Amino acid sequence: MRNLHFVAGGLLLGLIALGADLVSGQEYPNRPIRLVTSSVGSGTDFATRLILPGLTASLGQQVIVDNRPGGVIQGEIVSQALPDGYTLLSVGSTFVLGPLLSKTSYDPVKDFSPISVLGRSPNVVVVHSSVAVTSIKELIALAKAKPGVLNYASGPVGASNHLAAELFKAMAGVNIVRIAYKGGGPALNDVIAGQVQLIFASAGSVVSYLKSGR
Repeated sequence: MRNLHFVAGGLLLGLIALGADLVSGQEYPNRPIRLVTSSVGSGTDFATRLILPGLTASLGQQVIVDNRPGGVIQGEIVSQALPDGYTLLSVGSTFVLGPLLSKTSYDPVKDFSPISVLGRSPNVVVVHSSVAVTSIKELIALAKAKPGVLNYASGPVGASNHLAAELFKAMAGVNIVRIAYKGGGPALNDVIAGQVQLIFASAGSVVSYLKSGR
């Protein structure tokens, strides 16, 4: 894939716990902790696995990653768990944006307590090598010459890779068709395989492919 040097918005990643209070005192934690996050290969999953060794070492308990597609689904799963500090959520912007776009069973502000920000990552537009463009200018020209022909992969509605793409379309005045996936990981996989032409992915999820020239 080619890096086309377009950055749109930022992805906020954070650890979130259910309920207002975590179990405190010397007894916590005394068993493994479940950490729910996004689909395998997504930017949020990438960031979560980076901090996993340190988190496990500092807590003295095994932290088990539970990958689930879509920020809204992750929030709904964790909102139904016991508020005992043993179910945590590592999530991106979809967790907060999802309830603004559709009805959910949870309130991201009232039902969860934030623990820490893991990082911020820009969204980078990358294209499969079969697309004959090497710059944003060329991508816009191609999209305008062939409206509705190019397609982009994205996670669920409200995901950063979805909103970044729609922002780009509005700013550039182009028609690029969205191909929706349950998560950023599967979406990126199909771009790498050439099934979809481009994606507005989080930088962390594509950096290894950029370095290898794919």
